[in-house]
Amino acid sequence: AGGAASILSLVVFGGFVSALCFFIAGGMAWSRSFRERRAQGKPTVGNKARLLLGGLMTALAVIMLPKGADTASESKARASAEAAAAMQCDFGSHKTEADFAANSDVELRSAPKANAATVPWKVGDETVPFPMEEGHTVREHCRVGDWSKIHTPTSSDVPRLYGWVPSSSLRKVKTAADGRRVYTEADFDWPEGSAGLRAAAVKVMNRIMEQRRECEALDHQSLVLNKTTKGKVFSVPCFTAGEMLSFDFVAADATNGRSFAKVAPMEETDAVVACRSAVLSNATHPSTVDFPLGYDFRAGGEGRTQVLMSATAKNAFNLELKFKVHCDFNGTELTDFGMSEAQ
Repeated sequence: AGGAASILSLVVFGGFVSALCFFIAGGMAWSRSFRERRAQGKPTVGNKARLLLGGLMTALAVIMLPKGADTASESKARASAEAAAAMQCDFGSHKTEADFAANSDVELRSAPKANAATVPWKVGDETVPFPMEEGHTVREHCRVGDWSKIHTPTSSDVPRLYGWVPSSSLRKVKTAADGRRVYTEADFDWPEGSAGLRAAAVKVMNRIMEQRRECEALDHQSLVLNKTTKGKVFSVPCFTAGEMLSFDFVAADATNGRSFAKVAPMEETDAVVACRSAVLSNATHPSTVDFPLGYDFRAGGEGRTQVLMSATAKNAFNLELKFKVHCDFNGTELTDFGMSEAQ
């Protein structure tokens, strides 16, 4: 909307400038022509009409010229004001400011009553009631009777929403002294194969919440467990005010002191060199390894990079084979390596 308003302002401003130039040029031409025609005794009504038209066009452009689009600071200030208004304790409620989790699926209401309108959520071209699902972390701002006014976590595809839910649909969650959510095993929908790893996984996920303060909450329903060359790898997304982040970890990270703080991505040249070193370390006959020209370097978010390349090497029968290679890095750490014979 802001971009469209800026374009409209430019278009109308261009019209205003054009009309102003027309007015000035027309006025100068009229003044010269008027003197000539008066000296010759000819009528001057046509030139007056031209001047009048130029003046009208100028006035019209001034009237149509809208105010400039909001600046970034004005938009931010307006959003803050709207959020502050949404957190007001209306309907005679009292302020609580506490963290909860939904213990059942429930819809947000616009007022503390069961027949109040649902809070809308725009999905594509449709507007539907927002489905707050079991386990969602929410912030309770106010309470009146058996109803709680809450807001939902923010993500890239779901804005922060405010509304009322029955207080019975919420359960208390554990929090640290600084207000950060502390998770337990009961907070997650555990994937198949996670038995025996859950306590360690919870410890790691709480470390993620401690070190990545932009995470408002973890997506408890989207925790997955994949089998890779490094063993069983968990992946959990977190809600932020901007993009949705995702973190990969293994159970051993609970005790090895791994940090999840932001890291800088590896430089392209360094990543290629490190990937080639990994190939040499894994080759049966490293002295026969050769790297054809060309590779693919991909930079992702959160310091992640990937190198895709090919390599040739001879086997025990002196036959040259071609391999496909991939190297995944998190910062300078090689997190995944694969080398398979090309078909």
